[in-house]
Amino acid sequence: MDKGTSSSSSDSSSSSNSSSSSKSSSSSNTSSDTDNSSQHSKTDTDPYGSDDSIADPPFNPPVIKRQVKITTGNAIKKRKVKDPSNNEKVGRKKLRQPATWKQADTKRLRNGGEAYLSTRIVQNADGTKTKSKILRPAKTLLPPCGNKCKLKCSEKLDEAQRNKIFKEYWNLNDLDKQREYISSNLKAVAPRYRYSNKKAPRKPNNAYYFLIDGQQVRVCKYFYGNAIN
Repeated sequence: MDKGTSSSSSDSSSSSNSSSSSKSSSSSNTSSDTDNSSQHSKTDTDPYGSDDSIADPPFNPPVIKRQVKITTGNAIKKRKVKDPSNNEKVGRKKLRQPATWKQADTKRLRNGGEAYLSTRIVQNADGTKTKSKILRPAKTLLPPCGNKCKLKCSEKLDEAQRNKIFKEYWNLNDLDKQREYISSNLKAVAPRYRYSNKKAPRKPNNAYYFLIDGQQVRVCKYFYGNAIN
């Protein structure tokens, strides 16, 4: 009796142990399955949930676009921008051409001894000013000094030589060159007599010359001025 009962009790205990172990194993399996399924669901829903840097997509932060309007006063000023596709001709800046001015033409005629128009400004009684055009005649050779000249200039230079001097002077056609021509033909001469008054001493005089065939020929002031007018 004792052996039968002991064997039955041992069988029952072993069966209970086996059932409990099977339950625990099944519960552990189910918990692991649930954990795996939860992990898969997280990785499926979250694209950045995996630890693999290659598998993760690049993170691009969202760009927020803002439109800002700047107004000056009550209206918005719009700047016009030229379309480079339009092949419009751009005007070239006008250059100065002083040689074509009327003033330059008048100056050329005056320095060349030719006739020209000059502008004269007249002030009226009421204070206003009026402009008028005046025709200036061309330069001509004036008559020489008379026989009473002490230097006898007419005997030194004939009419052909005087015409040559006149043309040479006005063919310079430049005021600076003409002044240089005159100054080169002048020489200072000390006065022969001096005043006793020291407060007002006599100034030196000028002697006038023309260069004829490489030699300086002295003439009087009147003859010199009329030769070049």
